[in-house]
Amino acid sequence: MRCPQRLAFVDNDPLTQREAESLKAIYARIGCPDVTFVGLPGRRGVTAFNTGDVQGELMRLPAVEVEYTRPFLRVASPVNHVVGRLWARSVPGQGAPGPFGFVLGVVWQEQYG
Repeated sequence: MRCPQRLAFVDNDPLTQREAESLKAIYARIGCPDVTFVGLPGRRGVTAFNTGDVQGELMRLPAVEVEYTRPFLRVASPVNHVVGRLWARSVPGQGAPGPFGFVLGVVWQEQYG
């Protein structure tokens, strides 16, 4: 078995921080005690994977997979499945009129990192 050396996770996301801690313990139990989890802003994980600085990422949206320039293997059965929602409450006189949309965290990540 070949153990990964470095795996990326989204560093300012409490969920991925907890998952990194849990997976480090799991890797140690299967004989890979030296795996390092590297906290990066979301899009930096893709860059680090493409340059070979990390061997994988803890969580990734399928929509981002087109950004990979190296071959990768997606886990057949995800450990976690996260669904996000945006809820808005209309209050007269507050907020802009008209429709609203969403971005897959890209703008937020770029401003963060």
